[in-house]
Amino acid sequence: LDPAEAVGDLAARRSGARRRLAAGAVAAACVVGIAVPLARWAPDLPAEPTAAAPPSVAATSSAPVVTPAVPVLTGPTRGSLAGDAALLDELRGADWGAQEAPPPADREVVLATDTPDGRVALVVGTVLEDFRGVWLTGPVGAAPGDLVPHLPRQLGRGRPLAL
Repeated sequence: LDPAEAVGDLAARRSGARRRLAAGAVAAACVVGIAVPLARWAPDLPAEPTAAAPPSVAATSSAPVVTPAVPVLTGPTRGSLAGDAALLDELRGADWGAQEAPPPADREVVLATDTPDGRVALVVGTVLEDFRGVWLTGPVGAAPGDLVPHLPRQLGRGRPLAL
């Protein structure tokens, strides 16, 4: 290259590098500008009290328990059958199968509904500081005594379950 072309080539390379650097800085600013408001918007998780868990459970558990900010398994009963007080009382007294169930007065009906495929209820409670739950399933319109227990694994106040 002659000297004029060399100077032009050098100027073009420097301006290209400056444009790439500026574009990277703008992209980083955009990422930070989006991430910070999203981080502030996300709900805070409440701290788990360490004294609430029995020592044997705390010693064997290696993963931290994360409790959602919205208590999924508490509050009023949900579902299409939530307004039927007599049905909810019968569901509280339903058989839990092989699992030791809490006393019926201490049970909570989280969900009671009819689906196109059948009747479903989720009943939860605590036995000896162990949170337990059972899905009760049956055909559409089945009486609470006719519902069959389905025992889920890994249920916890911070670990809602799916059927």
